[in-house]
Amino acid sequence: MPELPRLIEGLDLKVLHLELSLLVTYLVYCAGTAALLHVVPERSRLWVLLCASLLYLAIFFSPTLTLFLLGFTLLLQGTSAGPLRSARLGLLPAAALLLAVFLPACFSGRLVELGPRGPLDQARGFVALFLLITYFKKALYYLYELRCGRVERADLAGVLVYFLSLPFLLGMAPVVSYTHFHDRFGALPPARAVISALRTIAKALLHFLGLALIRSLFNDLWIGPTFVASAAALSPPSVALALALNYLAFYAYHYGADQLSVGMARLHGFDIRDNYANPLAARDYADFWRRWNVHFFAR
Repeated sequence: MPELPRLIEGLDLKVLHLELSLLVTYLVYCAGTAALLHVVPERSRLWVLLCASLLYLAIFFSPTLTLFLLGFTLLLQGTSAGPLRSARLGLLPAAALLLAVFLPACFSGRLVELGPRGPLDQARGFVALFLLITYFKKALYYLYELRCGRVERADLAGVLVYFLSLPFLLGMAPVVSYTHFHDRFGALPPARAVISALRTIAKALLHFLGLALIRSLFNDLWIGPTFVASAAALSPPSVALALALNYLAFYAYHYGADQLSVGMARLHGFDIRDNYANPLAARDYADFWRRWNVHFFAR
């Protein structure tokens, strides 16, 4: 498994650089899939999206990771769907599967190293790690909704698309609930959906551009091992400026990555909510967290 310090070094955004090839490939692949979805019959769209997603995973990540996620999703669906689902102990097999199989397999190291192909170096493990963490959080959310009785119909295609669909394959992505994800499928006319998607994607890319600009103009104030070692010699205004710039960069990265996934989901017909509600305008901590991660705190 990649050592933690190496992954932390990768945070100085060889992941944001998303190695430009990763970002461009993701955008092109999603755009091609969206175009295909608009020409196939509506009843076939979920299966087309699933096939495209599996192909993306197999080519750009690895067949091993693809087979593992596909197989585990089938097991999770099989153990969580059935006559025992509504019983008090009905979801225990699925929860046990998640904790006893998924976590050890993912964080033993081998799957983490099956990150995006290309010149990502240590950031490869970082991207794959977040992809697996996102999958795990979605699994928890899905089981929670099943337990609360919110999921009335969890068909196989819907579950597979929820866990494996293209809008969430960059790792950093909002954990949208299963019910919201599928309830909003086809909620907008195609033309309005495309306009909404393109607007969201453009704003996400502008945040990435802003992050790159901050990094290039204020690289000496980027908080990392070098900055921490020399912080004692810096003036208080310099430290305050560094903290402010790093916060803005942190926000720009998370907004860009999460909203890029939201935009891609909209491009594929899922009119899901934005994951941020202008958190920089928050009046207090409670208001900040209500604005920061809308889907996570949605009830």
